[in-house]
Amino acid sequence: RACAVHLAKRINASIAQEFDIGPIRERISASVGICVADGVRFAPKELVNRADRALYKVKETSRGGCYFHDDILVAEEFARQRREAAVQSSTRNGSLTLAFQPIFDLNELQCRGGEALVRWAGAVPKELSPIELVQIAEDTGAISEIGRWVLEESLRVASGWAPDTTIAVNISPSQLGKGVFCEQVGQALTRHGVPGERLELEITEQVLLKNQDRVIEELLSLQSQGVRIVLDDFGSGFASLSYLQKFPFNKLKIDRSVVADPSPYAPSKAIMTTIANLVNELGMNSTAEGVESREKLMEVKAAGCDFAQGFYLAKPVSAGEFREAETYQTNVA
Repeated sequence: RACAVHLAKRINASIAQEFDIGPIRERISASVGICVADGVRFAPKELVNRADRALYKVKETSRGGCYFHDDILVAEEFARQRREAAVQSSTRNGSLTLAFQPIFDLNELQCRGGEALVRWAGAVPKELSPIELVQIAEDTGAISEIGRWVLEESLRVASGWAPDTTIAVNISPSQLGKGVFCEQVGQALTRHGVPGERLELEITEQVLLKNQDRVIEELLSLQSQGVRIVLDDFGSGFASLSYLQKFPFNKLKIDRSVVADPSPYAPSKAIMTTIANLVNELGMNSTAEGVESREKLMEVKAAGCDFAQGFYLAKPVSAGEFREAETYQTNVA
């Protein structure tokens, strides 16, 4: 091992030379992943794979260093494989559940809809967060199956809500552009007896980055069924405004980074007012996310937003608890 470390340092020292690119002086470094057989018989391909995994490990922690494929890394890989296997079978073994974030009409301060949020309910691994769940599902290709389950379960639950209460479902980029999603949505709406007008599909600008023409065609077909298309996380990306020229969204959700910005120097009020005015001019609705104080509630209402959601209004609740929140008119203002 000492020889391997010495060699890695020599490699890095030879690479870490300053060089000039025009008027700019740059320096590069090398990260090195190491796997030592230590008498254990490994096929050459397996040795290279283990060294490659060690390389990714050192890139996560630092640059210009080296890392051995060791027992800790083996344990991490095993844990990752368990998480991936659990997520891939999650819709079949009942490891998923839904919570619903109430969405309030700012004119009446009454619950008018709910956003479906997928949650991990499996025993293994018990520490899996929603962000990790979605990331693993994307990486393993399980997101399409999980997305279908979320859509079906959301509509099943919403079928028992008041007839004017909407249900919002987040859509992954991988679910669109293949020509099957629109049919899946139509069949699910029919199966659960929910009119298309009650379903809001929330997408991010990433959905339009690939197969844009095909995706737009599919979204327009969904709108023809009455489904409302919502541009989520508005204000957090770089190209959101350009997408307003490419597709007639029904609603924009102002990202919590704009709404909840605590900095006294950030012009969040002006930004929210500008977005709300723009949305109104385009004939759309706006929802403010991340409303977590009375002050923020007053700000988004004064800015002209139509709807709001956040912990100050109501936390995500179970399907059963949402039936109570549905008829709740908040008096927090």
